Amino acid sequence: MEVFQNFPFRLGPKTRVQDSVLSIGGIQVLLPLFQTLVPVNLNEHHRRGLAGSLPCLLCLLSSFLWNRDDHSITMLKFKGVSILERCIANSDQNLGLSVLKRSIKLSTDTVNSVLALYTSTSCNSTLQFDIQSRLLLNVSLWLGNSQNGDVLSSAYLPLFSSVARSLSNELLLQAINLYEIIIFAPNLILMSVSVAS
Repeated sequence: MEVFQNFPFRLGPKTRVQDSVLSIGGIQVLLPLFQTLVPVNLNEHHRRGLAGSLPCLLCLLSSFLWNRDDHSITMLKFKGVSILERCIANSDQNLGLSVLKRSIKLSTDTVNSVLALYTSTSCNSTLQFDIQSRLLLNVSLWLGNSQNGDVLSSAYLPLFSSVARSLSNELLLQAINLYEIIIFAPNLILMSVSVAS
């Protein structure tokens, strides 16, 4: 995990979070909260609130899953990562992530919280791979509607690169969508040039 040392994140006391979430219904109650990311009202204030809740919800989820295989199995059973991916994609299509893409703090917090979610599931390789392929290495999810200069790309691309380099060629080919990378390659190159400058 030394690959991820450049991406600091902090999780609170896991057992209290896990006990609290379990007391209100567990993952079945936590996952529907991500539906709130899909904006109904498109005003700027509302989108700012939605974008700010994404890293918080991801950190809450990662604290709940932290080294608990039983929670990870439940997450897999309810197709939790698929729900997260769909909610984030729906939010982006409805301009819900437009604020996040312009805020350095929100972009960094979101990328770090996705990384925290990934590392919190180290006890379950199936869930970790699902998070890796559907969230961490899903270029179109995070950069699909991006324009050059979006600060989300400058936060996301180093993480994407670190994760991709840490995988064997075989695992990388399983985790990424090559077609998606080919489609986004010109944008990725332009974004990485703007990140470097």
